[in-house]
Amino acid sequence: MPVGKGGYKTIGLYIDAYSNFIWPAKLRTAGTGKTTATSIKRIAHDYTIPDSFMADGRSHFDNQDVDNFCDELNITHITTAAYSPWVNGLIENANKLLLGRLKRLCAPDHDNIDDEADVDFKSIPSNWPDHFDEAIRQLNDRILPALNATPCKLLFGLRFRPDNPPSTTTQPITFTDVTTNFTLSDTF
Repeated sequence: MPVGKGGYKTIGLYIDAYSNFIWPAKLRTAGTGKTTATSIKRIAHDYTIPDSFMADGRSHFDNQDVDNFCDELNITHITTAAYSPWVNGLIENANKLLLGRLKRLCAPDHDNIDDEADVDFKSIPSNWPDHFDEAIRQLNDRILPALNATPCKLLFGLRFRPDNPPSTTTQPITFTDVTTNFTLSDTF
């Protein structure tokens, strides 16, 4: 990435293989084992501890810091070949989509920008950090055609929309609800 506002120049993306939900990291320096471990720690502490972490063999993913953190939380660390789109296609596609979104958000008045086209990261304006969070939100809220659901809905089981607040009214409890809850509690 070009050096952007605030001195950010690198992006780390982490994606859930089931839902395609993306966790981002804006970095001021090149990725290191420490930045990778910090990002995985944030996912583990804010959401859940993943069963596995798969990344290519580049030095900021395949190192002692990451191995130690994965061992500490019993996360299986899987290393794949670097720059192998047939193995790392999910994250490579997310990178491409993010660059397209950033380019569109940084230049909203240019109607000829195609989100799907290959985007040269050097062509993205330096104000990209201002639009980074919105680009990630849009990617996590896009409909995945094969599943007819968004990554947010797949990961969390509900829609995250400000126009859809949770209900604050209480529902009357039925005998069926009580029986179902007791049955489930006995099962687990």
